[in-house]
Amino acid sequence: MKLKEIELYNIRSHESSTLRFDNGITVLSGRTGSGKSSFLIGIEYALFGADTNLNTSALLRRNSGEGYVKLTLEDCGRDYEIMRGLIKKGKSVLVNPDKLWIKEAGSKMPLIARTAEFNERVLQLLKYPVDIKPKELFEVTSYAKQDEIRKLIELTAENRQRYIDRILQLSKYQLTWGNMKELINELRNDLSELKGRTGDIELIERELKDKEQELVKRDSEFKNCESALKTVNEKLNELIVKLRERSKLLESVEAQNKKLELKRSMIENLERDKDGLSGEIKILNNELKNKPVIKLSVEELVSKKSSLEQSIIHKKELINDVNNELIKLSGLKGNCPLCKQAVSASHKKEVESEFKSRLKIFDDELKKIDGELRLVKDSLLKAQADKRLIDDFNVKERLLIEKNKALNSIIDKIKALNDEIKGIKLVDNSSLRSEVELLLSDEKSLLSSQTGLKERGSMISEIISGLKSFINDRRANLLKLKEDKAMVDKLEAQVNLLNRLRGDIRNIREVVRNKFLEDFRQEFQSKYEEIREEDDYTVEIMTDYEPIAYSNGVETPVTNLSGGEKTSVALAYRLALSEIAARLSDVEQSELLILDEPTTGFDRNDIKALPKALRNIKTIPQIIIVSHDDELKEAADHNYEISKTKGVSIIKKILMDNERLRD
Repeated sequence: MKLKEIELYNIRSHESSTLRFDNGITVLSGRTGSGKSSFLIGIEYALFGADTNLNTSALLRRNSGEGYVKLTLEDCGRDYEIMRGLIKKGKSVLVNPDKLWIKEAGSKMPLIARTAEFNERVLQLLKYPVDIKPKELFEVTSYAKQDEIRKLIELTAENRQRYIDRILQLSKYQLTWGNMKELINELRNDLSELKGRTGDIELIERELKDKEQELVKRDSEFKNCESALKTVNEKLNELIVKLRERSKLLESVEAQNKKLELKRSMIENLERDKDGLSGEIKILNNELKNKPVIKLSVEELVSKKSSLEQSIIHKKELINDVNNELIKLSGLKGNCPLCKQAVSASHKKEVESEFKSRLKIFDDELKKIDGELRLVKDSLLKAQADKRLIDDFNVKERLLIEKNKALNSIIDKIKALNDEIKGIKLVDNSSLRSEVELLLSDEKSLLSSQTGLKERGSMISEIISGLKSFINDRRANLLKLKEDKAMVDKLEAQVNLLNRLRGDIRNIREVVRNKFLEDFRQEFQSKYEEIREEDDYTVEIMTDYEPIAYSNGVETPVTNLSGGEKTSVALAYRLALSEIAARLSDVEQSELLILDEPTTGFDRNDIKALPKALRNIKTIPQIIIVSHDDELKEAADHNYEISKTKGVSIIKKILMDNERLRD
């Protein structure tokens, strides 16, 4: 597999960036944080999706609603395009199903509904087996992370062996050896448990026999109970029919007696009402013998009283006017206002005498009118009292008429009721009542027996159900125990076999490890011969995977080699591991090598030697390097510089003075 192009849209610091890959060495350079590693993250996300353990919220560019990674690659002469889109939903960033596809030679593959199915298609495209962790395999065969190249030759012997054993899948033998111990212990525990359980077979058989005998006994009890209940139900049904018949007859007799007693009671009440009304009518007749007579009407007397009261008021006004004139006369001087004569003492006396004469006449008339008014008031009071008597008389007359009507109605009702009860006699129902009460008592007794038999039947039924369930469980358990007893010998043979096999696996691990070590040595020598320059050193891989250099037969630690020699050893070591890992996983030899900051931890001599070593690699047609070291640009066939302006990453291709082509 080789990469052809990657497009990042709203991914991390990239708004819209496209990077094309060709054969040879491609170097992505730039300052730390410029966005170089975003392309490597994008490659892994396109290939493995969520298996990369990437946070999709951190992958999508800040304040962006959607984005995507589109990776174009070539495999076996065919082009494939892998698209994985992201979309923001609320506070979450999810996979965008509208931008999730794989294209082969420009045509979309059939619709892929689920991300899991999509990932399976990508693994099929990469020809990865289904029983491995794809991201780990990719990183072992094609992707060397920061500090990894140097670390491989500088680890302690124990850590290096553990690391390489894991890559070469040798750790699975150790894991199998350890897991087999747990399996054997579990089998021994099962065997011990089986032996313990199978010892109870005779006890269970005796217990089962006892329960089966009890079940037979309980079945007989249940049948007897059902028979007794059937008899009680038959008696109860017969009694209910008879009780219904006698109760209906009793109700009829009691209703007839009650009706007769009710009518007699009504007659008695009506007779009492009749006597009462007769007495009231007699009293009213006595009270109505003498009807009051009114000589003058109340209205006439009220009118006359009002007229006399007006006359009194008028006379008092005249008297008041005369008194006022007398007062004026006493102070009068000059001419008289009436006769226009000069006012003299005799004239005053004469006029005063005339006014006093008038006053006497008016007083006499006032007294007369006042006497008449008193008489009219007395007559009015008597007339009003007489009117009340007449009103009361009229009311009593009307009441008398009504009571006579009520009396006649009562007499008619009494006659009608007497006609109704002629020929009707009270019936003695005491014997019938006693018979019904006895039937009710018998019914209660039978119902009690019925309830008792039902409860007992239900209890026995539950016991029988429990016994059957117990017997079935014990029979099944007994069958299982007998099967377990047959399995004891088999398990004992299996435990012995696994113990021997576990010892064999420990021995096989060393055999297989030695075989892998030999393959690794050969692959390392092949890669080392390809990369290194002519020198006086040879390098061997020891049994603990440690590389040892020899010069003229003298052993020299690799860490003591020059920068170029040490770099060639480290790079050949990493490539050999990639090849062996691919071979063990049954995948094709990688055509791609990605190096992420490969100079981390290198000194200046190591860094200067790395470009030359990389150019010597002939078996890998495509190498992609991400680095901030300018020295690696010397190894590039294609050089891209990544920078960041106002938070946005920008790609710039640097044209080479002399483009280096691979043979």
